[in-house]
Amino acid sequence: MFLLVVEWTVRRHAATLDAYNIDNVENKFTRLAAANPPPKILLLGSSRTHLGLSPEVFERATGCPTFNLGISASSLPEWQSVARRALRQIDPDLIVIGVNARALRSDVLPILAACQLFDFTDLVDYSLRYEWSNEVIDYYLSYQVMGRLALWRESDRMRMWLNETVLHPMVPKHAQLARERRELNERDLPADGFDHPWRISDSRRTLPELLDLLGADYLRPPPVPAYSEDDEAVRQFDDLLAELNATGKRVIVCYLPNSPRTEDVWRGREPMLIETIAASADRHGVPFLDASMEALPRTDADFVDDTHVALPLAERISERAARHVIRLGLIEIPGPHLAGRLTEDETGE
Repeated sequence: MFLLVVEWTVRRHAATLDAYNIDNVENKFTRLAAANPPPKILLLGSSRTHLGLSPEVFERATGCPTFNLGISASSLPEWQSVARRALRQIDPDLIVIGVNARALRSDVLPILAACQLFDFTDLVDYSLRYEWSNEVIDYYLSYQVMGRLALWRESDRMRMWLNETVLHPMVPKHAQLARERRELNERDLPADGFDHPWRISDSRRTLPELLDLLGADYLRPPPVPAYSEDDEAVRQFDDLLAELNATGKRVIVCYLPNSPRTEDVWRGREPMLIETIAASADRHGVPFLDASMEALPRTDADFVDDTHVALPLAERISERAARHVIRLGLIEIPGPHLAGRLTEDETGE
């Protein structure tokens, strides 16, 4: 009886809890369907793309409408599912994949897809094509069954609500983060899918400032990705590029960097992962654009956390990628735009 009362209470206050919603899958697809004109350039990837590639910069450079379909917490199998769904809605000329070394880590599992993107056919396809994973199947079944319960479905939002409204004297830092999430959700989100907090809120917090707020002991660089050349993730990246190539769409892969402090921790592994990404792109005839420190000078202050770039660096990355797209002739430019301003050195002539 107690659980029934709690379930009823959570459902009754669903609108309040929605203020802390961190799910951007359906939100993004709703905006994609409403995009007018439909995007001719699609930016695909995880939260690194979500915060690291600016549609506004691509559109200003090329004259082509652009949409950011980066999905937070997604992995390579999810990118396949997202791309398939997107291509049923729109017909882009170019797909830009933003990728980081962490996408190829050995322990990656499509948990988000199992919960929100896979239907039963997708689950069977994934299980047969790649290694069997009880964890993925458990998440899929749990979401299918437990997802019907608001108490389970709203647990993360309940935690943030409690942090801000009840527990804030004990967890002031987490209460502040919950308040910022709520205030962010109260704003109208951009039609182009680019929800960088520096763009849609007053926040300008950088990684050094976040370290001051939370402390270096709490906010550690992400662990070095486990990796070997025969990992499933490598094959998944190959499969993604092969599937996109089969659609006839033009594709380019852009590497999205980590903060310098994370690069230092990963220095023995990240170059190998970048080489693997570049080699996979080359096998499929897909251009690859790296993010060397020489090409994109950066400091920790150019990041909002260890793996996500601040808005100015996102714009520099996007402008460099747009110039590369133009230089390679990957998209038809409807007007002079940036192409007319490329220098002799940038055109390679």
